Amino acid sequence: MKAPGINYLAVVFLGIQFFVLGFPSLHAQATKSDIPIDRLSAFLDKAHDYFSSKPDSCIWYAQQVIQGARKLGDKNSEGRAYIEVGLAEMTKGNWVNANEAYRNASVIFLKEGDSLDLADAWGNLGYSFIAVKRYDDALEYFLKALEIRQAYPNRQLALAASEGAIGYVYQNIGEYDKAIEKHLKALELRLNHPARPSNGIGYVHKNLGINYAAQGKFEQAESEFLVALDTFISTNNLQFQEEIHRYLGGLYADKGQLDKAEQSFYQAMEVAEALKAPGTKARSLGALGKAYLSFGKKEEATEYLQEAVRLAERSGDNAILSETGYQPLAEAFALTGRYDSAYFYSQKFIVLKDTLFNEQSEYILAQLKTEYETEQIEQELIDIREREERSARERNFLLAGLGIFLVLILYSFWGNRQRKKAFSALLEEKNKTVSLLQEKDLILKELREAQSHLVQSEKMASLGQLTAGVAHEINNPINFVTASVEALKLDFQDLQPLLHKILQLEPANSQELVKEIIAMRDNLDSEYLEKEIASLIGSIERGASRTKNIVAGLKVFSRNARDQIIEADLHEGLDATLTILGNKMKDRIKVVKDYGEIPLVNCQFDKLNQVFMNIISNAIESIEEEGQIFITTKQEADDVVISIRDDGKGMDAPTLKRVFEPFFTTKEVGKGTGLGLSISYGIVDQHGGKILVDSQLEKGTTFTIILPIHVN
Repeated sequence: MKAPGINYLAVVFLGIQFFVLGFPSLHAQATKSDIPIDRLSAFLDKAHDYFSSKPDSCIWYAQQVIQGARKLGDKNSEGRAYIEVGLAEMTKGNWVNANEAYRNASVIFLKEGDSLDLADAWGNLGYSFIAVKRYDDALEYFLKALEIRQAYPNRQLALAASEGAIGYVYQNIGEYDKAIEKHLKALELRLNHPARPSNGIGYVHKNLGINYAAQGKFEQAESEFLVALDTFISTNNLQFQEEIHRYLGGLYADKGQLDKAEQSFYQAMEVAEALKAPGTKARSLGALGKAYLSFGKKEEATEYLQEAVRLAERSGDNAILSETGYQPLAEAFALTGRYDSAYFYSQKFIVLKDTLFNEQSEYILAQLKTEYETEQIEQELIDIREREERSARERNFLLAGLGIFLVLILYSFWGNRQRKKAFSALLEEKNKTVSLLQEKDLILKELREAQSHLVQSEKMASLGQLTAGVAHEINNPINFVTASVEALKLDFQDLQPLLHKILQLEPANSQELVKEIIAMRDNLDSEYLEKEIASLIGSIERGASRTKNIVAGLKVFSRNARDQIIEADLHEGLDATLTILGNKMKDRIKVVKDYGEIPLVNCQFDKLNQVFMNIISNAIESIEEEGQIFITTKQEADDVVISIRDDGKGMDAPTLKRVFEPFFTTKEVGKGTGLGLSISYGIVDQHGGKILVDSQLEKGTTFTIILPIHVN
């Protein structure tokens, strides 16, 4: 099961937070009729009312408050207005603008010493980082907000919001046990609050269900989802009712309970109808269609996926089309033999994702069609020869019955006529054959071009999937540099007064200034400052070096040499690939390299890097917990041999036989194209090499690549 799209979820999460917490300083004024509400307070209320429904209006009101508050020196109102701007920008999907607004609010509250409002600003800043999948940064600010709120134990709902937000980060990075621990803490705080806010409680149960489902604990997940559903029914929250029904449908489908899955998806669609939200209904339709597809109900899957695509296109929601739209529908059409429709939606998916993954299937179909038509022509030629033989036998019979003379005349007349017809038919068939062969040559040429594009697209798609990991890898050293620079600034500020005094030294005032300088020096912990500055400079150097290595690896991997044969160092390609995949391995997988003495190889370097990426990525995915990957290189005669071995879960014999087939994959529907190893096999074959595979269940897999040193 997958969580909803991040834009939708982040905004909903924020909506719940502020629905539950509100703005105490503002709404308290609004509920006390005996306290006059000034213009700034009224505009702030207007801005908050509009942030989710009319974000542009919210921004306008908030900007008026910011200008007025600056004139009046009302820093609290200015900071709260920036928070409203951030909420509105997040509703619009402008995450950079939202992040800037929250930072402005944080600076104001930090200067004013307003800790609770600062916690709100930091919490919202964390949500803006979640939206762009910068989970480390999000976690940092959520923890800061939690630390402040823990000083106010009476603010239970604010504490619950922080605990839930931290749990949501863990949920997104796959640390489900930690996520469950945080969500249970948030649930405890909400249940112990006198108000017992129902929507907030239901939301926590929903998140618990998502985490249990991800761990395969279906009974616990079902229980949590049902509690959440009852809660949202009691509050008449239709949006969350639809979402829970959809989650239950996916859960029942994973358990193999199709009847229950259908019932839940139908209920989700009924709620979506009541909401009059075609995009929301499209999600439910698409989820039901994918469930049917997994159960082999091809016609039902096609029907529901078509309707999902229609509604999603009408709502203009590309996220829905990507998750539950074009690709599953194309698969459904292909399974029912409706190849034209399958091709149409495959093309739409390619345009939507900016890749060419499925073009190869269409070219293969065209090639098969050409081969079939050629076979038909050959069969027709055989039939013509058989008819001629039949005619010869008939002529012999006539010669025996009517006499040699009559038979010769008739045979001459009839035979010439038949030969002309046969020759004409044969000539026509020959022309058709020539035309088909020319068309076949054209298709083969297009197929080769598509294959070249497909290799590069597969390569860049792999990089796209790894973007979050690489960003994380780069973010760590950048954080070291940033933190070290900030600390250096503070150290410089400590030394600055001493430096100023030294610069003021003159012969006339030297004794007095020397005394002051000595006093200032004694007040400073110079030995500590010296060690700290040296340590900070070392951190900056290490961070910069690490960032340089990652960027260098990306450049090596992503460059496109346009099919040029160059002399390349294969060790450089392997190391660049390992650098890019470093975040996927983290500390759980150890890479053991045994590089031998190998010469530079004439090759298409970027394509071989794609082969390394596909094989090492598969090795990482096969290791579920901790393990090792062994990479060995050596020279054998005029060949270079690269061996990549893992100690993962391995493959059984039937899977091993099909591992290089195009579109064959053992991954879930929509999670793998099945092209990686097929493309790798083709690349190695184009280089005149071989790729061998050996695998045993629970023992691991070994891929051996044999490449000639000199490639034509």
